[in-house]
Amino acid sequence: MRRKLADERKPVALAQFPRITEVRCRQRDRIREPVEPRKCRMTQSRCLSGTPLEMTDSDRQSRSGPTGTTSHDHVRVRRVVTGGYRYPLPSAFCLLPSAFQGSLPYNPRPENALHDQIEIAKEAARRGAAILLHYWETLGREDADLKARNDWVSRADRESEAAIIGYIKDHFPDDRVLGEETGLSVETASATGRTWIIDPLDGTTNYLQHLPVWSISIGIRDGEEMIGAVIYEPLRELFFTGERGAGAFRDGRRMTVSSQSKVEGAFLATGFPFRAQQFVSVYCAIFQDVIRVAKGVRRAGSAALDLAYTAAGVYDGFFELHLAPWDVAAGALLVREAGGVVSDFSGGDRWFQRGNIIGAAPGVHEDLVRMIGRHVTEDQLERREKSRFLQP
Repeated sequence: MRRKLADERKPVALAQFPRITEVRCRQRDRIREPVEPRKCRMTQSRCLSGTPLEMTDSDRQSRSGPTGTTSHDHVRVRRVVTGGYRYPLPSAFCLLPSAFQGSLPYNPRPENALHDQIEIAKEAARRGAAILLHYWETLGREDADLKARNDWVSRADRESEAAIIGYIKDHFPDDRVLGEETGLSVETASATGRTWIIDPLDGTTNYLQHLPVWSISIGIRDGEEMIGAVIYEPLRELFFTGERGAGAFRDGRRMTVSSQSKVEGAFLATGFPFRAQQFVSVYCAIFQDVIRVAKGVRRAGSAALDLAYTAAGVYDGFFELHLAPWDVAAGALLVREAGGVVSDFSGGDRWFQRGNIIGAAPGVHEDLVRMIGRHVTEDQLERREKSRFLQP
């Protein structure tokens, strides 16, 4: 009897086999098709991440059971579907009254406009550096022009400045720009009150002589106050940055000036007044007093880097006279934000306008002002012509 029944069922099973195979193939193909995420109803109550706290009734019913909730040893969470992703939310928070949930505002990280300007300055510096690195060790003094006695400029300077200004202007077209090679931009006034002060190659003589000590300096000035600074050393891929009231940083690590308390035993940086020959004798008298007590004095040839390394605590202090605004704008802010003191040769605030600057740890700065004051005061130094720099 069993054999007879088996023989009778066999042709029926064979007859249905093609249809079963076809159904399974359709199911397999359907699985491979992209599935759109389930739409969910957004409620007014939100968690701090901005994801919805509830789903629609149909979604809740379809996800009730083991897949609707997940248990952990320390917290019970409910998964919410939004945009195709599941986010675990603490059950205790989701069960809070809606009124209380609404009282917890969604506060993303506030935009820091000055931080954004620093990032723009860093990218502009990278673009200028790409040009300088392209010409590095291929240009020499014979490829440069003489702007003034012992003051050189090359096409690397000009092209670097053009790239830096072009990038800044793309983002801040209404801001003024003060560049070493182009001077003050044509805008008579900035709608934002900002001026970008740019040295596209600080240490041009070093660069043309293939001495690897040079940098790019970008300072941001708001009205009469420096608010942002970027100094980039391309050969070391090293960034020094500073924001007013937020500190100074070397590749993201906070900098502080040294703990040296006096010039005696200090490690100092300086620069020779090659653009102001009339002050050589005064400078040599100051240098003679300083070198008698200091541990060492270095003249590297890039004022921007000298100030940056003073902010980093490498140098205990820096002094030089007859510098331009683009030489000192960014570096001075770095020193101040790192806890140092910046002034003119008499301890005043005219360093930006006159170009005679002392930047150092507090105790060293006090000593330098006293020692320099034995030989010259700020009022005795020739006032630099301002019209080329900041006059509209």
